[in-house]
Amino acid sequence: FIGMKPAHKEYERVKVEGEEKKIVRQVKSESAKKAEAFREQRKKVQAYHEREFGKELQALKGKVMDNEGGEMKDELWEERYNWFVEQKRVNGVYPKDWSGFYREKHLRSLTPEQKQKFLAKMEEKKEEG
Repeated sequence: FIGMKPAHKEYERVKVEGEEKKIVRQVKSESAKKAEAFREQRKKVQAYHEREFGKELQALKGKVMDNEGGEMKDELWEERYNWFVEQKRVNGVYPKDWSGFYREKHLRSLTPEQKQKFLAKMEEKKEEG
């Protein structure tokens, strides 16, 4: 900033390999020391909160699995079962694997533009393989 003076630098004489050399040692002002101490304190608090957040997140995941895990599992099973039965009704045979189910599920989650790219990529793989 205009008019601000740089911090005063002190020189320290040190003998290195038999020669005396000057080493610049930065002298920090009292306010700079306080700011650094305050920053260190904030970083400690931040690290503490980050650890606590990780612990609470794991605990919450456990609670969700305990409370809603069974329902989620049943809903997903029913979704796969309905697809399986629908494939038998439409094609006359049961599918050999679940790749078609997961491909259809993935396609439903994509935008039309993303669908075109995905299908083009799948066609390239079929031609190569």
